[in-house]
Amino acid sequence: MKKYIQILCLFILLASCISVEKKPDKLLSILNNISTSSYFIAIDVKCSNEVFPIIDTNNSLFLMLRKRGIIKDQNDYIVMMLRLLKNNEPIFFTEKDREVLKSCSVTKNDSLDISLKSDKDAFWDKYFENNRFKSEEFSFDQAKAVIYYLFKNGIYCKRDCNSGYVFIDSKTNNN
Repeated sequence: MKKYIQILCLFILLASCISVEKKPDKLLSILNNISTSSYFIAIDVKCSNEVFPIIDTNNSLFLMLRKRGIIKDQNDYIVMMLRLLKNNEPIFFTEKDREVLKSCSVTKNDSLDISLKSDKDAFWDKYFENNRFKSEEFSFDQAKAVIYYLFKNGIYCKRDCNSGYVFIDSKTNNN
């Protein structure tokens, strides 16, 4: 009987590990895409003593970090970003980067997060149509906040190179 309980505990542990790995697998594929049509990344940054959230495209963030000498290559970028995102840690930048980073900063809006978690259907109807963000109905700051909270909830967005519209990745939209 004791052996059966141990086996059952092992299966439960393995099942919980498998379910936790789904998001990092998708995140890994997103971080691997550093093309011009890459996904948005939401992360905190730290300049001097100030920490603030930003969203930027994966491509742009990769290029900025490489230019600053924070990373050497794509592999360094992926390892660093996975660690920072998993541990909810900021990227450290110098004061000279503040102006560029502030243009990507997000004003947090907890009501968006609550709305997304409590009534996903109403959230989709309000902000999206056919997986496309209704950009003509919302300000740039509102768009950044929506993308930020989607990312934090494991729903990833990217800008279409041709149209300029922001789309939800249908593979991560658990609608």
